[in-house]
Amino acid sequence: MTKILRKNRHFRWNWRQSIDDPEKIDYYFVIVDDKNRKAKIEEIINKVNSGAINFSFEEISLPLQGKVGGTSLKYLCKIYESKCGVNLVNEVILKIFKDSVIKDNNLYDRVKTGTSLELYLAKLYEK
Repeated sequence: MTKILRKNRHFRWNWRQSIDDPEKIDYYFVIVDDKNRKAKIEEIINKVNSGAINFSFEEISLPLQGKVGGTSLKYLCKIYESKCGVNLVNEVILKIFKDSVIKDNNLYDRVKTGTSLELYLAKLYEK
């Protein structure tokens, strides 16, 4: 497996069981690129929904975005809630992004005081 540097174009993602609805999954998507970040995330949802079943992906928070320090790249983070299974989402992500995918278990909403997903991303990318 190729090592992916945080200062290179890549796709970072995670999933967690929804706290609000045990039948749903929260998906955390971060795209690092110099253009078309929003369209690339939408491509995942469109390809997941290209089969017989149309899964609803509800955006559950405002997008987070910033600049990747020392580069011309930017990141965009979007969080969705869906009943779509993890295996299908993973399969689509790997087809689109191939070797530039990072499954990041630390990518999630924080509830502890003094921490947040926004701070995690800023520490990861804006150095």
